[in-house]
Amino acid sequence: MGADSTTSLTFEKGFWWDAHCHLADPAIQDYLPGIIERSQRAGVRGWVIGGVSPTDWLIQEKIKALYGPWVLTSVGLHPWWVSQTSKSEVETALTVLDETAPKAAAIGEVGLDRSSRYDGTQARAQQKFAVEHALQMSKKADKPLILHVVQAHSQMIELLDRWGPFPRGGMVHGFTGSPEIAQEYLKRGFLISIGKGILKPGYVQLKKTAVELREDQITLETDSSEPAELIAVAEALAALRGCSQSDLLKRTSLNLSRIFEIKGT
Repeated sequence: MGADSTTSLTFEKGFWWDAHCHLADPAIQDYLPGIIERSQRAGVRGWVIGGVSPTDWLIQEKIKALYGPWVLTSVGLHPWWVSQTSKSEVETALTVLDETAPKAAAIGEVGLDRSSRYDGTQARAQQKFAVEHALQMSKKADKPLILHVVQAHSQMIELLDRWGPFPRGGMVHGFTGSPEIAQEYLKRGFLISIGKGILKPGYVQLKKTAVELREDQITLETDSSEPAELIAVAEALAALRGCSQSDLLKRTSLNLSRIFEIKGT
Protein backbone atom coordinates (compact mmCIF):
# COMPACT_ATOMS: atom_id res chain seq x y z
CA MET A 1 0.00 0.00 0.00
CA GLY A 2 1.07 3.63 -0.52
CA ALA A 3 2.50 5.82 2.18
CA ASP A 4 -0.84 7.58 2.80
CA SER A 5 -3.14 4.78 1.72
CA THR A 6 -5.34 4.94 4.82
CA THR A 7 -5.96 8.67 4.53
CA SER A 8 -9.49 9.64 3.52
CA LEU A 9 -9.66 12.91 1.60
CA THR A 10 -12.53 14.51 -0.28
CA PHE A 11 -11.87 15.54 -3.89
CA GLU A 12 -14.69 18.05 -4.14
CA LYS A 13 -14.62 21.71 -5.05
CA GLY A 14 -11.66 23.30 -3.35
CA PHE A 15 -9.50 20.24 -2.77
CA TRP A 16 -7.23 19.74 -5.72
CA TRP A 17 -3.84 18.07 -6.01
CA ASP A 18 -0.73 19.47 -7.66
CA ALA A 19 0.78 16.27 -9.06
CA HIS A 20 4.32 17.65 -9.17
CA CYS A 21 5.70 20.70 -7.40
CA HIS A 22 8.93 21.80 -5.73
CA LEU A 23 8.03 23.00 -2.26
CA ALA A 24 11.34 21.65 -0.94
CA ASP A 25 13.41 24.18 -2.87
CA PRO A 26 15.83 25.59 -0.24
CA ALA A 27 15.43 29.09 -1.68
CA ILE A 28 11.74 29.32 -0.74
CA GLN A 29 11.68 27.89 2.77
CA ASP A 30 11.41 31.28 4.47
CA TYR A 31 8.36 32.02 2.33
CA LEU A 32 6.70 28.60 2.52
CA PRO A 33 3.80 29.56 4.83
CA GLY A 34 2.68 32.23 2.38
CA ILE A 35 3.05 29.86 -0.57
CA ILE A 36 0.92 27.25 1.18
CA GLU A 37 -1.69 29.86 2.11
CA ARG A 38 -1.98 31.05 -1.51
CA SER A 39 -2.25 27.46 -2.69
CA GLN A 40 -4.96 26.62 -0.18
CA ARG A 41 -6.95 29.75 -1.05
CA ALA A 42 -6.87 28.62 -4.68
CA GLY A 43 -8.22 25.22 -3.65
CA VAL A 44 -4.93 23.39 -4.26
CA ARG A 45 -4.57 21.67 -0.90
CA GLY A 46 -2.59 18.54 -1.74
CA TRP A 47 0.96 18.46 -3.03
CA VAL A 48 3.22 15.80 -4.52
CA ILE A 49 6.79 17.04 -4.10
CA GLY A 50 9.28 15.94 -6.73
CA GLY A 51 12.53 14.67 -5.24
CA VAL A 52 15.83 16.13 -6.49
CA SER A 53 18.64 15.12 -4.12
CA PRO A 54 19.22 13.92 -0.55
CA THR A 55 19.15 17.52 0.72
CA ASP A 56 15.75 17.96 -0.89
CA TRP A 57 14.43 14.74 0.72
CA LEU A 58 15.26 16.04 4.20
CA ILE A 59 13.37 19.27 3.57
CA GLN A 60 10.40 17.30 2.27
CA GLU A 61 10.20 15.43 5.56
CA LYS A 62 10.09 18.72 7.47
CA ILE A 63 7.29 19.99 5.22
CA LYS A 64 5.32 16.79 5.70
CA ALA A 65 5.69 17.13 9.47
CA LEU A 66 3.99 20.53 9.18
CA TYR A 67 1.23 19.71 6.69
CA GLY A 68 0.68 15.99 7.22
CA PRO A 69 -1.18 13.75 4.74
CA TRP A 70 -1.64 16.60 2.26
CA VAL A 71 2.07 16.33 1.44
CA LEU A 72 3.23 13.30 -0.55
CA THR A 73 7.01 12.95 -0.50
CA SER A 74 9.16 11.50 -3.28
CA VAL A 75 12.76 10.36 -3.18
CA GLY A 76 14.58 10.64 -6.46
CA LEU A 77 17.76 11.89 -8.05
CA HIS A 78 16.90 14.44 -10.69
CA PRO A 79 18.79 13.83 -13.97
CA TRP A 80 20.19 17.35 -13.79
CA TRP A 81 21.61 16.70 -10.32
CA VAL A 82 23.00 13.34 -11.42
CA SER A 83 24.68 14.91 -14.45
CA GLN A 84 26.50 17.51 -12.36
CA THR A 85 27.56 15.26 -9.48
CA SER A 86 30.49 12.87 -9.10
CA LYS A 87 29.90 9.17 -9.52
CA SER A 88 30.83 8.47 -5.91
CA GLU A 89 28.31 11.05 -4.67
CA VAL A 90 25.62 9.53 -6.88
CA GLU A 91 26.37 6.07 -5.50
CA THR A 92 26.20 7.37 -1.93
CA ALA A 93 22.91 9.13 -2.66
CA LEU A 94 21.43 5.94 -4.09
CA THR A 95 22.28 4.14 -0.86
CA VAL A 96 20.39 6.83 1.04
CA LEU A 97 17.52 6.51 -1.44
CA ASP A 98 17.27 2.80 -0.68
CA GLU A 99 17.04 3.55 3.03
CA THR A 100 14.52 6.36 2.60
CA ALA A 101 12.24 4.83 -0.04
CA PRO A 102 10.03 2.75 2.29
CA LYS A 103 8.60 5.84 4.02
CA ALA A 104 8.20 7.95 0.86
CA ALA A 105 5.06 8.01 -1.28
CA ALA A 106 6.94 7.66 -4.57
CA ILE A 107 10.28 7.23 -6.29
CA GLY A 108 11.06 10.31 -8.32
CA GLU A 109 11.70 12.40 -10.00
CA VAL A 110 14.03 10.13 -11.94
CA GLY A 111 14.74 9.63 -15.61
CA LEU A 112 16.73 10.72 -18.62
CA ASP A 113 17.41 14.21 -19.95
CA ARG A 114 19.11 14.52 -23.34
CA SER A 115 18.87 18.29 -23.65
CA SER A 116 22.21 19.76 -24.70
CA ARG A 117 23.25 20.95 -21.24
CA TYR A 118 23.02 17.42 -19.79
CA ASP A 119 23.97 15.27 -22.77
CA GLY A 120 27.68 14.50 -22.36
CA THR A 121 28.97 10.94 -22.38
CA GLN A 122 29.51 10.87 -18.62
CA ALA A 123 26.14 12.48 -17.95
CA ARG A 124 24.37 9.87 -20.06
CA ALA A 125 26.13 7.02 -18.28
CA GLN A 126 25.36 8.39 -14.82
CA GLN A 127 21.73 9.13 -15.65
CA LYS A 128 21.23 5.59 -16.92
CA PHE A 129 22.94 4.12 -13.86
CA ALA A 130 20.82 6.19 -11.48
CA VAL A 131 17.49 5.64 -13.17
CA GLU A 132 17.98 1.88 -13.50
CA HIS A 133 18.68 1.72 -9.78
CA ALA A 134 15.55 3.77 -9.08
CA LEU A 135 13.40 1.57 -11.32
CA GLN A 136 14.49 -1.50 -9.42
CA MET A 137 13.91 0.19 -6.07
CA SER A 138 10.38 1.24 -7.06
CA LYS A 139 9.48 -2.42 -7.51
CA LYS A 140 11.26 -3.54 -4.36
CA ALA A 141 9.64 -0.84 -2.22
CA ASP A 142 6.28 -1.07 -4.05
CA LYS A 143 6.19 2.63 -4.91
CA PRO A 144 4.91 4.50 -7.97
CA LEU A 145 7.41 6.28 -10.20
CA ILE A 146 7.64 9.94 -11.17
CA LEU A 147 9.52 10.15 -14.47
CA HIS A 148 11.42 13.10 -15.92
CA VAL A 149 12.07 12.47 -19.62
CA VAL A 150 13.43 15.03 -22.09
CA GLN A 151 14.38 14.06 -25.64
CA ALA A 152 14.83 10.45 -24.52
CA HIS A 153 11.44 8.76 -24.68
CA SER A 154 12.57 5.78 -26.74
CA GLN A 155 15.46 5.12 -24.34
CA MET A 156 13.19 5.49 -21.30
CA ILE A 157 10.59 3.13 -22.71
CA GLU A 158 13.31 0.57 -23.40
CA LEU A 159 14.37 0.77 -19.74
CA LEU A 160 10.78 0.44 -18.55
CA ASP A 161 10.44 -2.71 -20.62
CA ARG A 162 13.75 -4.06 -19.40
CA TRP A 163 13.00 -3.59 -15.69
CA GLY A 164 9.20 -3.70 -15.74
CA PRO A 165 6.40 -4.27 -15.40
CA PHE A 166 5.70 -1.75 -12.66
CA PRO A 167 2.48 -2.72 -10.85
CA ARG A 168 2.17 0.65 -9.11
CA GLY A 169 2.72 2.60 -12.33
CA GLY A 170 3.29 6.30 -11.88
CA MET A 171 3.34 9.43 -14.01
CA VAL A 172 5.44 11.07 -16.69
CA HIS A 173 5.72 14.57 -15.32
CA GLY A 174 5.82 17.71 -17.45
CA PHE A 175 4.94 15.74 -20.57
CA THR A 176 5.26 17.65 -23.86
CA GLY A 177 5.34 14.82 -26.39
CA SER A 178 3.01 13.43 -29.01
CA PRO A 179 -0.15 11.36 -28.50
CA GLU A 180 1.72 8.33 -29.85
CA ILE A 181 4.47 8.62 -27.23
CA ALA A 182 1.87 9.20 -24.54
CA GLN A 183 0.14 5.96 -25.49
CA GLU A 184 3.38 4.03 -24.98
CA TYR A 185 3.56 5.21 -21.38
CA LEU A 186 -0.14 4.63 -20.81
CA LYS A 187 0.24 1.03 -21.97
CA ARG A 188 2.86 0.60 -19.26
CA GLY A 189 0.64 1.95 -16.49
CA PHE A 190 1.72 5.60 -16.35
CA LEU A 191 -0.44 8.71 -16.25
CA ILE A 192 0.47 11.71 -18.37
CA SER A 193 1.04 14.79 -16.20
CA ILE A 194 0.35 18.10 -17.93
CA GLY A 195 1.93 21.28 -16.69
CA LYS A 196 2.56 24.89 -17.58
CA GLY A 197 3.66 24.10 -21.13
CA ILE A 198 -0.06 24.19 -21.92
CA LEU A 199 -0.02 27.93 -21.13
CA LYS A 200 2.73 28.78 -23.60
CA PRO A 201 2.65 29.61 -27.32
CA GLY A 202 3.55 26.68 -29.52
CA TYR A 203 3.80 23.28 -27.80
CA VAL A 204 1.68 21.87 -30.61
CA GLN A 205 2.28 18.22 -29.80
CA LEU A 206 1.51 18.71 -26.12
CA LYS A 207 -1.77 20.47 -26.90
CA LYS A 208 -2.75 17.76 -29.35
CA THR A 209 -2.02 15.13 -26.73
CA ALA A 210 -3.89 17.08 -24.06
CA VAL A 211 -7.03 17.10 -26.20
CA GLU A 212 -6.85 13.49 -27.39
CA LEU A 213 -6.24 11.70 -24.09
CA ARG A 214 -9.15 10.45 -22.01
CA GLU A 215 -9.82 12.29 -18.76
CA ASP A 216 -8.82 9.22 -16.74
CA GLN A 217 -5.34 9.25 -18.33
CA ILE A 218 -4.09 12.66 -17.21
CA THR A 219 -3.15 14.59 -14.13
CA LEU A 220 -2.14 18.23 -13.61
CA GLU A 221 0.99 19.82 -12.19
CA THR A 222 2.85 23.10 -11.85
CA ASP A 223 6.47 21.84 -11.62
CA SER A 224 7.06 24.98 -9.60
CA SER A 225 7.20 26.36 -6.08
CA GLU A 226 3.78 28.03 -6.52
CA PRO A 227 1.07 25.35 -6.55
CA ALA A 228 -1.62 28.03 -6.83
CA GLU A 229 -0.61 28.22 -10.50
CA LEU A 230 -2.39 24.89 -11.01
CA ILE A 231 -5.66 26.76 -11.51
CA ALA A 232 -4.27 28.48 -14.61
CA VAL A 233 -3.12 25.12 -15.99
CA ALA A 234 -6.58 23.66 -15.41
CA GLU A 235 -8.28 26.68 -16.99
CA ALA A 236 -6.16 26.41 -20.14
CA LEU A 237 -6.64 22.67 -20.46
CA ALA A 238 -10.39 22.87 -19.84
CA ALA A 239 -10.67 25.50 -22.59
CA LEU A 240 -8.79 23.24 -25.03
CA ARG A 241 -10.89 20.21 -24.15
CA GLY A 242 -14.18 22.08 -23.97
CA CYS A 243 -15.00 20.86 -20.48
CA SER A 244 -15.67 22.23 -17.01
CA GLN A 245 -12.59 23.40 -15.14
CA SER A 246 -13.91 22.11 -11.82
CA ASP A 247 -14.77 18.71 -13.31
CA LEU A 248 -11.29 18.50 -14.80
CA LEU A 249 -9.65 19.36 -11.47
CA LYS A 250 -11.74 16.76 -9.68
CA ARG A 251 -11.07 14.04 -12.26
CA THR A 252 -7.32 14.62 -12.38
CA SER A 253 -7.11 14.66 -8.59
CA LEU A 254 -8.96 11.34 -8.50
CA ASN A 255 -6.53 9.95 -11.08
CA LEU A 256 -3.67 10.96 -8.84
CA SER A 257 -5.35 9.35 -5.84
CA ARG A 258 -5.44 6.08 -7.78
CA ILE A 259 -1.66 6.08 -8.18
CA PHE A 260 -1.03 6.87 -4.54
CA GLU A 261 -3.87 4.75 -3.17
CA ILE A 262 -5.49 7.65 -1.39
CA LYS A 263 -9.14 7.13 -0.51
CA GLY A 264 -11.41 9.84 -1.88
CA THR A 265 -15.05 10.12 -0.91
